[in-house]
Amino acid sequence: MDVKIEELYKKYLNRSIPNKFLLSDAEDFLINEYLSKSLDKKKWLF
Repeated sequence: MDVKIEELYKKYLNRSIPNKFLLSDAEDFLINEYLSKSLDKKKWLF
């Protein structure tokens, strides 16, 4: 790993950011809170 990237990664780990969500957590939140639905991206490509 590049030295700068490794240093940034260590800083990130030390910050203990409280919002360590998984993508699935964000999806569940959007579905439950806003009643959102998944859409197929291929239908929206022009």
